[in-house]
Amino acid sequence: MNGSEIMLDAVNGIAPDLVDEAAGYRFKRNGTNALAWAAAACLMLGVGAAMAAALLNGAETPGNETAQGIDTAKKTEQILPQPTEEQKVMYNSSDEFISGSVLNKGDLIISEALRKAMAEETDTNCLFAVKILASACEKSEAYIENMNDRLFSDPVYMQFMREFEQWEPTYELTETERRLEEKGVSRVDIAMDRFKEIWKSEKSEELAARLEELEAQMDDWRENLTGLREYLEVCRAEELARLIGLGYPIETNEFGQWCSKLTADQINAFPADPGWGYKILWASDGEGFV
Repeated sequence: MNGSEIMLDAVNGIAPDLVDEAAGYRFKRNGTNALAWAAAACLMLGVGAAMAAALLNGAETPGNETAQGIDTAKKTEQILPQPTEEQKVMYNSSDEFISGSVLNKGDLIISEALRKAMAEETDTNCLFAVKILASACEKSEAYIENMNDRLFSDPVYMQFMREFEQWEPTYELTETERRLEEKGVSRVDIAMDRFKEIWKSEKSEELAARLEELEAQMDDWRENLTGLREYLEVCRAEELARLIGLGYPIETNEFGQWCSKLTADQINAFPADPGWGYKILWASDGEGFV
């Protein structure tokens, strides 16, 4: 599932993502150069001032109003900066479908629609509105591995599993349990439930309580991936700050997606971290660009 619409609005929520430091720089929705607007405003004010000066001079010095007015206007025109042409921004005509494929470490996928649009566009300064999907694959794998090691390498759990592996092959299922197996329930799961009852009844209260505590933590980990989401938010904030520091103006929209406006050269030279996976999609005008 990454110019950039609003260069960091909290920098992409980068404080979700820690980039209040980068905040403050905003890209206009249509890519308008803020300096161009400022120049246009100054020009209008300058011309107005020149005309007023001409009238005042003419009133004080009859006969010179036309010459003085022209001279003043010429000087103003030469001094004031001229507005520049707005930078072209291209949006997709519709929302791009995001496939359910999982991003893997080292992936940098640019959607076909975006590739085609970049190839057909002749203006090298054109900006493409994009969404950047990013996954901290390597860090996610490491977190999961560490959590599994912490839970499943506990001495009490390891003792329980060693004894279960010795006991399970010798256990004969009851009639009720066989019917469960016929319905698709795993023999190992059936035997495990039975062994837990036996094991807890034979061990000390401390060991039985510790096994129950570990089982509760394991169930919570399987269902909620305890702590992983919070950890990955920190990783995303760090990665966002890195990309912004490299000159990629990215912000987070209301849906939590990374949005940006980039040239074709910026997209093709995207500075991917090898431990991450990325997908860059061509965004439509209604996907969080302000």
